[in-house]
Parts: sequence; structure tokens; C-alpha cells
Amino acid sequence: MKEECEVFLGNSTDVRVRYAFDSRSENNHALILGISGSGKSTQLESMESDVINHGKKVIELDFSDSSCSKTFLAAQTHSIDVRSNSVVSPLAKRSNVYGQPEDSIDFSKRVTDLLSGALCFKSRQRSLLYEAVKMAAEGCGHITFLDILEWLSLSDTSAASVSTKLQYLADINIFGNHTTGGWQKLFQHPKPIQVLSLSGFPPAERKVVAELLLDDLHNYLTECGPGRNDFILVLDECQNLRLTSDMPTAFLLSQGRKYGCGVWLATQSPDYFKRDELAQLYQPALVLNFQPNVVERQKICRRLAKNEKEKAALLDMFEQLGRGQFVASGHFIRTSGALSEYEHLLVDNVYGS
Repeated sequence: MKEECEVFLGNSTDVRVRYAFDSRSENNHALILGISGSGKSTQLESMESDVINHGKKVIELDFSDSSCSKTFLAAQTHSIDVRSNSVVSPLAKRSNVYGQPEDSIDFSKRVTDLLSGALCFKSRQRSLLYEAVKMAAEGCGHITFLDILEWLSLSDTSAASVSTKLQYLADINIFGNHTTGGWQKLFQHPKPIQVLSLSGFPPAERKVVAELLLDDLHNYLTECGPGRNDFILVLDECQNLRLTSDMPTAFLLSQGRKYGCGVWLATQSPDYFKRDELAQLYQPALVLNFQPNVVERQKICRRLAKNEKEKAALLDMFEQLGRGQFVASGHFIRTSGALSEYEHLLVDNVYGS
């Protein structure tokens, strides 16, 4: 893995603000908060440019075709329409470290947990889904959503609410073809930025597909083992994902560093997330705030400030924020090369206002 990866964030009182996405930092994750039009996407693209110049790959889940708006990185970006080219096979049984395939019970629990988490199924719906997946997976190495629906149709009438939520995914036969080596091909692609576009799905189904992709990435990383990859996973509009401890994004945030994965979360507001998800949302060591509203400022300060004095200083920075500026919180690279103490800086965006 690369020893050094310094990213230029912008200028603070005419001093270049640099951040280390490498072994010097607590983790290589970032949280970027900002309303639409505040400069969040431009900042992300600039940061991506720096990390690929340091030899890292970028894997990006795109919920709304934002990759189409990339400016100077368009030529270095390879986009995949997941609806027409599913690339990987999240509905296939996996092998453990001894080469033994996942049994039907473990496979069924994993798939049920993912689908239920994404679709917020209740306990009865979970139970019906688990039984259907288990029956579909018996004696098979790979299932489809159509297989699940067929077994659900044999359940009582209460299974209709589960079937309805999965019908569209069965109709388009997403992940219906069992392919192997998908993630490896993406990481070996000559273009450093790989964008998986989810814009072709309705909102609810988009969330399901995203969670399945991330779980499959999690599996790929654990199979490869530590030290085999060095990349940034960009999750713009991350409010589309569940950040609870049992979902894939939580694993990537807590264990990603071991597997060379830094996660960049971007969203308009922390208010999208439930209380039990906020601990995951604020796990990144670097936080960039673009124009939070008055109510959000208080909540953000409670998360980032260690005492009342620091909270007051941070609130004052939010008051000063103008167009093309953000507040950066983290340990930054000093001119000597050492990291600063944890601090908050008012930063002019890379491209200004």
C-alpha cells in the first residue's frame, strides 16, 4: 500500500490546508455535509483527483448520476450502469477461509438481514423472507429474486407485503447471472475511478441494490485479506444507506482501514439519520461542513466540540461561513510534515466562490 497520500483541501488565512489519507491519520474516512449547490460535489472531485494521483483507486456508488457532472475527471472515470450490467453476484453463496461454501442457514440469514435492513421489514416479514430464502438456497450455489418470490408464494397471504417489495427486482432479474471476479476486474481496470450507477432504479430498490453491492465488496475485501487494496469508497447521498451496526457500511467504517479502504460519506444533513446511526456517520476523522442551517449547527457542535469554549469557536466559524467556504475539522498536515492537534479551520473551497 502507498505510504503517503496528501490531499489539498483549500486555503485557510492564505495557508494551504492539507490532509493525510494514509497511515498517519486515525482513519482514512471523511464526512462531507452540505446542502445542494454549496460546493460539496466540487470538493469531492478535487479530493478524488489528489488521491488517484497518489496511486489510490476510487470506487463510487452513484445514486443520482452525479458522475455525469464530473468535469476534469471525466476521462479518468469508468461508469457502469448496474441495472444493465450487475458486475457482481451478491446472491451467491460464499466460501470461507477453508474453501467450504456457506451453508443455506448462514446464507439465508445474511441475505435476509440485508434485505430486511434496506426495506425496514418487521419481524413477521423477516421470518417469511428467511424461510423463502432458505428454501430457495437449499442445494443451490446461487439464487435469484424470482426464486425467492416463488417460495414466498407458497406462504400465507401475509407474505404479499414482502413479495410486493421484491417484485421489481425479480422482474428485471437483477443479479440473476452468476459471475465471478467482478470486484477484481473493477480494481484492475485501467481507469482509476470506477462509478457504479444506481440511477436506473426506483428509490426503494436502489437502496436494496446498494446494500447488496456493499456487502459483496465487504466479502471481496475479507477474501483478499489485508494489504491487497488501496482505495477510497465514495458514498455520496449516503442517506440512501442504513448505517446501523449490522449493515455493510458500518463494517467498512470500523474495519475498512485494515483492508485499505477509506470511506467518504457525503450528505446534505445529519438529520436524515436515526440516533443509532449517528455514531457511524461521525466515525470519519475528517469532517467538512458546508453551510449547515441554524438548528443543525448546534447538533454538529455537540458531536465535534470537546468543550464549551471549542463549541463557541466552532459556532462562530459557522456564522462566518460564506459561499465557497466550509469548516474543516480534523488533524491537518503542518508545514513541518507533522500532524496538528485536532482543530477546526475556516477554509476557502478549492475553486473559491
